[in-house]
Amino acid sequence: MKKNKFLSYFLAVSVMTFVSLFAIVVAKSYDNLVKPLNVAQNNSLGKSINLDLKLEVIDLIEKRNSEK
Repeated sequence: MKKNKFLSYFLAVSVMTFVSLFAIVVAKSYDNLVKPLNVAQNNSLGKSINLDLKLEVIDLIEKRNSEK
């Protein structure tokens, strides 16, 4: 009787260990999948550029180029 009890405890611990390791691997894989997507969304290079040019800035640049 004691062998059966020990075997059932050992089997239960083994199953719980397997399930927890499986959950850890799945969570890490999901993190590796989602992390680059979040970095790409927060990247400043992906933001749109304001195409409204200020004429004062253009005149200043032309003035600097003509002085050189």
